[in-house]
Amino acid sequence: MPLAIIITGHGHFADGMKSALELISGPQKDLHAVNFAEGDTPEALSEKLAKIVKLYDNNGVVIFSDIIGGAPFRQAVLLTQTRANSEVVYGTTLQMLIEAVLERGDSDDAQQLVAQLLPAAREGIGRFGSHSRRPPPPNPTEEGL
Repeated sequence: MPLAIIITGHGHFADGMKSALELISGPQKDLHAVNFAEGDTPEALSEKLAKIVKLYDNNGVVIFSDIIGGAPFRQAVLLTQTRANSEVVYGTTLQMLIEAVLERGDSDDAQQLVAQLLPAAREGIGRFGSHSRRPPPPNPTEEGL
């Protein structure tokens, strides 16, 4: 069984990221979204996350959260502190998730995936800068990103 990916965050962050990811990369196995909606408690979020993590007791799990220090991040850290082969990533971007699903393959090593993922994710952050004064590029001739 490949590595499980769980996305969590405030509001509908998790559902939105999963939706966008699957629009680009197609349906994904072992990909879960857990929202921390208004009115939810950290304990309720922890229960939802724990239920999914338990499905992968013998496999690796990477939990992607929106921001460091928030309830989704904290609950993910608490769940994975004593669990082998698990990682928590914060500052999640769509590019990071695309990279994760493309790189995970049949591997079950959470640490290895995150080590590969973070440098690529950093490269995906920047600014358009002086190029913004130029006309936009022509429309692509094929469907895609």
